[in-house]
Order: sequence, then C-alpha cells, then structure tokens
Amino acid sequence: MSLDIRYRLHQGLHWGILGLVLPVQTVLLLGLGFELAELGFFFAAYGAGNVLAELPTGGLADRYGRVKVYRWSLLITIIAWSGLIFFSSLPGLLICALLSGVSRAMSSGTVESWYAEQLKKAGRDDLHAALGRAGMWVTTGLIVGVCVGSVLPILNTELGLLDNVYVGNVILIVLAYSTLYLLTPLFYKEREQLSQVTNAGSHTWAALKYCWGSTTLLVLLIGSLSFGFVIMPVEAYWQPFFQSYFIDISMISLWFGVFLIATFAVTAAGNGLSSKVLGWFSGNTGLMLLVVTLLATIALLSACFSTSLVVFALGFLLFYFFIGLRSPLINTLLHLEVDDSIRASALSILNLAVQLGGLLSSLVITWLIGMLGISVGWSVALLVSLVLSVSFLLLEKAAVAAVPAAG
Repeated sequence: MSLDIRYRLHQGLHWGILGLVLPVQTVLLLGLGFELAELGFFFAAYGAGNVLAELPTGGLADRYGRVKVYRWSLLITIIAWSGLIFFSSLPGLLICALLSGVSRAMSSGTVESWYAEQLKKAGRDDLHAALGRAGMWVTTGLIVGVCVGSVLPILNTELGLLDNVYVGNVILIVLAYSTLYLLTPLFYKEREQLSQVTNAGSHTWAALKYCWGSTTLLVLLIGSLSFGFVIMPVEAYWQPFFQSYFIDISMISLWFGVFLIATFAVTAAGNGLSSKVLGWFSGNTGLMLLVVTLLATIALLSACFSTSLVVFALGFLLFYFFIGLRSPLINTLLHLEVDDSIRASALSILNLAVQLGGLLSSLVITWLIGMLGISVGWSVALLVSLVLSVSFLLLEKAAVAAVPAAG
C-alpha cells in the first residue's frame, strides 16, 4: 500500500471515529445534565486543555517522534471518552473535556508533519494537492462516522438498551479509538528524522520565536486566531439553531446526520478545488484567503438571520465550502515556510492560535448568545474574524526556511 493511500486511509479512520459523536454532541451534553447556557463551559474546558498542552506537545513530537506522540494522544482520548460514560457530575464531565483538549493538542499536526516530511524526502512538490486529497478522505471518513452516529440513537430508542440513547455513540467511540491505537503502526512504517534536541521546551521556544519573526507565519497565526473565534460558536450552537426549524423532533438525530453529511461533502469539494481556485487568483494566496473569508462571512450571515430552513441550509453549506477552500492552503503555506526540525512545533503553534480564538469566543460569544441569541453571537464573531483577516493581504510568497535546533 502506497504512502499516500496509507496516510489518507488512516486520516479517514481517525476522523470517522470523531464523526460518530458529531450529529449528537450537543444533545449528548444536554442529556448528561448540561443546560444550553452551560455548553460554553464544556467547550471552554476543552479549549483550556488544548491551549495548555499545544506548545509542549509540539516540541515532544519533534523530539520523540510524531507517531509515538500521536499514539500517546489516543490513550488519553480513550480515557477522556470513557469518563463520559461513568461521570455524572459537572466537575467530572469538565475533567473529561479538559483531557479531551489535551489529547487533541497532542495529536494535532503530528501525523500531518510526518507525511509532509516523507513527501519532502521523496522530492515531491505536490504538497498542496496532496493535503487537499487527504482532506477529501477525512471528509469521507466523517460522513461514514456521521451516518453510523445518526442511526445509533434511533436503534437505542427502539431497543431500549440505554437510558441516555446517545451514550451508545460514546461506547462505540471508545472501542474504535482502542482499535486504532493498535493499528496505527501499520499505517506509518517509514522511519522519521527526529530533531536533535535534548530539551523539548527550548526547542518549542525556538520555533515560537521563529514564527513570531516570519511575516507569513505571523499572518497565518492571526488568521487561525480569527478562525477559532468563529468556528467554536458555530460548532457548539448549530444543532439547537437547526432544531428550531422543526416541530416534530422525534427523528432529529437523523436530520442532524443528514445535514452534517452535506456540510462534509461541500467541505470535501472545497478541499479538492483549493489548488485550482488559487490558480484563478494567479497564485496570490493572501487575496484568495481574504476573498474566501469574506464570502464565508456573507454566507453564514445570510443563514443565521433567515426564517427559512432552505435559506439557512444553503448559507450554512456555502460557509463550509469556503472553509474547505481555505484549509489546505493555510497548511501548505505553513509547511513551505518551516524546516522539518520544527514542523510539528509550528503546526502546534498554529493550532494553539485556533484554540485561543475558540477559548476567547467561548467566553465572549457564549455570553452574547445567552443575552441576545445565537444569530447575534455568530454575527459578532464573523465580523471580528473578517476584520482580522485583512492581514492576509500581507502574505508574501512562502519559502522553505530552517531554524537552528535548540539544545
């Protein structure tokens, strides 16, 4: 099996497992005892775990191996999801959210850095297209996971196996991640070049200083911060917003799944078209990213103030299509700008910016939503993100750069 196929298949499986909970994540938390206004606390705890662990784990991945740290993250993920089955108190559930955030930080960018390094070793220059195609496999995995995750609560309702019909999804997630932990070495056989450092903290600090001194990476960090500020409230509150259009909610988990599949399909289309669309902008990455952000803002604004389910769905799907166009280009610019020695650390820094934006949003936008409603909260987040995204115009042509390893 080729390198590309193994990487894509693994990514499809990894994200497909996450897809098992996506159609029911909000109603699962509500079933576990959260109030609608308290959902922000759960996502804030998740974001806090991610923020606290993001920088250290990037250095660990460069130092000890990206695949090894990824497998460590799977173990923590299994513990976190298992806790949702056994804990019923708010503090216990928030600890699970915190651990889940830590595991997400540990896994972010690890295997993608490994893949980018292998492509570079092979002398390939198709990273943008390769990441776009991998993104399509991720979306396919998510679609399969969402299909299964949507049907499980309905089966549990019919069979009466569990008091909380959504816990069945959690049990399957724990089993699936356990299996993936065992299978991961089969997907990543090639040896990786470990960074020659003895202090992961110093190495991370060196990567952070380099990111701060690079115009390209600094702009990407601002863009990632603004993206996190928007995507957190969208992902946290789209389900109750969508549900408000329905009178009969007996089959709502199925409708959640259908709608999620549609969002994943348009995201995959965006991933696949990203490199082609960049050609329309004559390779001007900054202009493309700004225009795409503007179009995404218009699309979601049209959705969140609509009283029509059709208009909401169309605007929401267009928003995710533009997100799909954006993602491969952002990651490609980062990989072209950094050397293998700091690749995982740089990705962790980028992901940290996303999580910091989400954490800030979970406090500010969640408060606005509680006071003025979801539409107003989304609108404020979108406008703040759009203003920050003007910085994309500062992007220069990316170039491979090396940083001295910190000893």
